[in-house]
Amino acid sequence: MGLLVIFGSDSDKPVFEPLMDKLKAKGIEAKLEICSAHRQPEKLMKILKKSKEKLVIGGAGLSAALPGFVASHCDKLVIGMPVSANYNGLDAFLSVHQMPKGFAVLGVGTEAIDEAVEAAEKIEKGREKVIIINSEPSEEALKRMDACKKQLNASGIAFELQEDDSYTDKKAVYIDFIEIDEVEAVDSEGQLVIFVPIKKGSDKQDALKVSALAGKGLWVGLGRGENAALCAAKILGK
Repeated sequence: MGLLVIFGSDSDKPVFEPLMDKLKAKGIEAKLEICSAHRQPEKLMKILKKSKEKLVIGGAGLSAALPGFVASHCDKLVIGMPVSANYNGLDAFLSVHQMPKGFAVLGVGTEAIDEAVEAAEKIEKGREKVIIINSEPSEEALKRMDACKKQLNASGIAFELQEDDSYTDKKAVYIDFIEIDEVEAVDSEGQLVIFVPIKKGSDKQDALKVSALAGKGLWVGLGRGENAALCAAKILGK
């Protein structure tokens, strides 16, 4: 598949250098580009147009528009990595994660290099099916799950429902809807899991909670079941 790594600034070197080193150690071929979505949008579009890679890791700080910009201008799956600058990276985290409906961006935690590398390795190996975790969902989770199912159907992807929250199938992309008031941490158990945070009537403290939870695993924005489905479709090559 190959991997394109794009960071917004040379000042992000303390993040992208170890990222590239760890990708190389895993045997993942990766190309690095430095380009700001805000300051150099035309250059970034040219990079994307020439790129043959199907997967992008995009990292930026502050108002981190780069992952969303990439997802809106090409048909690639994006792993967005927030870089810490102000507010301990919370501004970048929300900019990366809170994508509107229709954007295939998977977010990791702020400067979560190991999580991004692990995710890239799993995605490179490919997956064959989608499993939705259906473990005692709330009314809000059912609503978001329904949007996920509709998007999977629209993409022509069959899916399975699983009532327990274990991840044992190495051929699957799991989509798990996480009630953020009910968990303190998540563990993908070595499998490829997309977490969808769920909370009705969220507030500022919930943003901090999700930011902490996202230190592990791959995440989409609050309630974005349809975006999880889009990302799963791209992982399956649809």
